[in-house]
Order: sequence, then structure tokens, then C-alpha cells
Amino acid sequence: MYHAGQNSALAKLPFELLTMISSENEGAMTRSEAEMYREELMSERVIAVEENDRNYFGRVRPRRWLICVD
Repeated sequence: MYHAGQNSALAKLPFELLTMISSENEGAMTRSEAEMYREELMSERVIAVEENDRNYFGRVRPRRWLICVD
């Protein structure tokens, strides 16, 4: 079961509710699983934004954002 830190929003939930939530899921992802999932989502987002730009503006705008990574 997940152990919430003292300042976590989860720490404010009743223990019974945390137990119900944890019994309903298969567990948390590992960091590497989360990073792979994030990369997949970002790739899908880039495709969707480019398609939207093409449909709305008639062209793809140049990307101007920075992605911060730990």
C-alpha cells in the first residue's frame, strides 16, 4: 500500500478510503514505466497539435516550447 508523506493530499484522506482505493488498482507505475508512458503521450500530442494546426491554420506552426526534464 502507498504511504503518503505528511504534506501529501493523500495523508488527509481517511485510512479506510485509502484502503478502498488501493484495493481497486493494480499498483503504481515504476518511474521508467511512467517516463515511457509520458513519451508516448507527448508524441501523440505533437501529432494532434500538428493536425489541428494544419486543419485550422492551413499549415503547421513551428514549435516554440521547451520541455523541462529532471
